[in-house]
Amino acid sequence: MKLKKIHLLVMLLCFSLYGFDVHSAQLNKDELEIYGKLHVSANRMDNGKKTGTSISSNASRIGFKGRHKTPKHIDLIWQLEQTVRLDEANGNLATRNSYLGIASNYGDLLVGHNDTPYKIVAGYWGLFSDLVPDRLALLGASMLDNVKMNDRGENAIFYKNKMQAWELQAMYSASNPTAEDNDTTDDNSAVMRSYALMYRTNTAYLGVGFEQWDGMAVTNIQNSETERAILTGVRLAAYYWISSLQIGFVYEKTEADDLLRFPHWDKEVYGISALYRINSDFDIAMHSLKAKAYANSEKTGAQLNGIGLFFHLDSQSDLYLAWAQTNNDENATYKVADGGHGDTVKPYKAGEDPAAISLGMIFSF
Repeated sequence: MKLKKIHLLVMLLCFSLYGFDVHSAQLNKDELEIYGKLHVSANRMDNGKKTGTSISSNASRIGFKGRHKTPKHIDLIWQLEQTVRLDEANGNLATRNSYLGIASNYGDLLVGHNDTPYKIVAGYWGLFSDLVPDRLALLGASMLDNVKMNDRGENAIFYKNKMQAWELQAMYSASNPTAEDNDTTDDNSAVMRSYALMYRTNTAYLGVGFEQWDGMAVTNIQNSETERAILTGVRLAAYYWISSLQIGFVYEKTEADDLLRFPHWDKEVYGISALYRINSDFDIAMHSLKAKAYANSEKTGAQLNGIGLFFHLDSQSDLYLAWAQTNNDENATYKVADGGHGDTVKPYKAGEDPAAISLGMIFSF
């Protein structure tokens, strides 16, 4: 209780410094929750030519969220979440999922910026989020533009409705990625739409998502210039528990509107995963993802393999050892450890196979 009072005093002090009327604030313990995840690792990384050691903070974050109940049977929900760089001094307020919204019996309507439904579909499937085998090295990525189709929706309206085991999500972004007219409105020539339908129980998960970006800033393969493209993606993910074994599958197909300029976005990725619960203290997990050669090209595919051993100190704390390698075809340049991991590795030339081994710890609160 003393700790919650200290947290509340800190928040009220922050509000006062930014011009809020502290005396009018009426937050109680049900309306304010402080949470976070601290994740650091020591890594040995190889780009095919040189090997080095790094210390990284991997999507560490702190957040504040709450639910304000009103007598009108409509609740206000809010969240402010930011990245915390434990390895280096960096970070800004509300850099991660942040919004103000309405919660009702008909679902939640949020306004702000947030992970897209399309991204969330694979997020539930992933076993190595923010670790060196992170799926985002291949999924939602091209070998020239990295993880573009896993960006958060900015300037967005996000609707979600959970109906027992089913959940429906939809998002519209008025300007994404960040691009505004000089004086007034969001740049509606760079909009994004994302949808997902998911089914989740204690033993099974199935999710399907669709996303379209009108005006995504990606690389023109002909001149290496950044230009706007229309990108679409379809994603399917699933897993199932059989006793202590979880097995999973993921598939993605992305396309671009212009195959002359953006053929590297016309490709397929598919993968399998498995997690075995050895006992209450240890899990061992693996996944393997394959990106096929993109449109009108040869030997531009890659395969990402990863394995990890997790030691659970308690329900909030983990230690782990993880290894990953991206095997690039002769003309491919996909990374390893791309996505939420703090340090990524790009092959020093096409056809090289970047690899990383990592010893890390995670604390969630």
